[in-house]
Amino acid sequence: TVWMTIAPSIRAQFICHVTESANDTLNNYYEYTALSCNGNNAVAAAFVDGSIDTTAGWYLGFFLSTDGGMSWRIEHNGLPAPNWSHKPFITKIEQIDSLHIVAFGDSNLLVRSTDGGVTWQVLQSPSKHIIEDLSFSDSLHGILVVADTLRGTYITSDGGLDWSPAPFTRAYGWQCHDYGNGKYRIMVYGSGIVYTTDDNWTTIDSTGPIVSDTSRAHQYVYARCGFVAENTMFAYGAHGIAHGCIAHTTDGGKDWTSVYDDTTFFAAVMALSDITRDTIVAGIDRNANKVLWSTDFGETWRSDTLIFQDSNFPGVSRTFGIGYNTEGDILGAFGIGTNLQGDLNPSLIIGRHAILDVNIPKAQNQTLFIYPNPATSSVNITSIANHTIRVLDLLGREVLRSTVPADGSLTLDVSSLAPGLYVVSDGEAHTKFIKE
Repeated sequence: TVWMTIAPSIRAQFICHVTESANDTLNNYYEYTALSCNGNNAVAAAFVDGSIDTTAGWYLGFFLSTDGGMSWRIEHNGLPAPNWSHKPFITKIEQIDSLHIVAFGDSNLLVRSTDGGVTWQVLQSPSKHIIEDLSFSDSLHGILVVADTLRGTYITSDGGLDWSPAPFTRAYGWQCHDYGNGKYRIMVYGSGIVYTTDDNWTTIDSTGPIVSDTSRAHQYVYARCGFVAENTMFAYGAHGIAHGCIAHTTDGGKDWTSVYDDTTFFAAVMALSDITRDTIVAGIDRNANKVLWSTDFGETWRSDTLIFQDSNFPGVSRTFGIGYNTEGDILGAFGIGTNLQGDLNPSLIIGRHAILDVNIPKAQNQTLFIYPNPATSSVNITSIANHTIRVLDLLGREVLRSTVPADGSLTLDVSSLAPGLYVVSDGEAHTKFIKE
């Protein structure tokens, strides 16, 4: 029998699960505000309603994962418990390596951990002004920018214990990056103008705005930037009221290309995963059941849905951090944010990209038959003798494996599989079957 190859009809989405919800077994309430990933090490920040346990009022908590976000544990005993008059808020976390983590938040809060997040130390902020961003090239060397036009840039060489003002007084530094060896970059809020030094601030190079057309420039607010080694950057934010936009440069900001600007999708871009990978995911606000997704290093983007198999995730909240673990799963931190209505349940999630509706082609001159289909307890498979049969779930995980006998007929017990759609492969051909 000769089977013609059929072009696949693909409906690709993310299958997600909540790995830590806003309410734990002690009925504490968490609201997640930042997340950072470094391989399978991840840390998420939250403010915790401690009024129902032994701690009065709100306090900061850090959730740690060493298995790529599958499970989390909370650590907060390293931070002092000040008398917060409002909810303490961590704006950004940077996981430098498996041991060293830095984070900052409101009220000039600057903290670090040198033991993987188990204990935390409050550092002295170098300025009374609001911290806008920080970046470390290693555990010792970093840069910090604050909302001050006169003395807004500081550098450290001892892990943040001491900060020295840098001779950079341009306004309005909002995002920064430490490349190491005296090279730093600062991006200006809104316009996306970039300042660069390669010689530890002896000389400074600058670029023009991302949108050079003055009649349109005011419509774009690039609030955040993702940096890569050398000259690649992604600036992202909102166009108009709150339509997501992403711009890309490979020459340090001299020339920008708009790679995403969808005025029909009402959601600003809030966070980017690791942009050194070919696959990048962007988190947005207002529609937390969707993400933007690119598979070509950010050249093109599309909107994909986060499909949750958990009843405790309503899918209407803001992304406060997103990343990838070593296995390629996305991790996300979702919180209520501002001006959002509804019964929201902030969550930490994990998800795997999946093909949910595919007409999988059969290879020519190959036979792979499976019956009955659908099946409840067992399936009969006809294939090539001695070939390995692999059964994969929608996440691409192997759930069953067997070898075709000499007569080319295999009976496979599928009673242990959860109901759903599965892909069967013999190494040369593929087909699908449904477990009822």
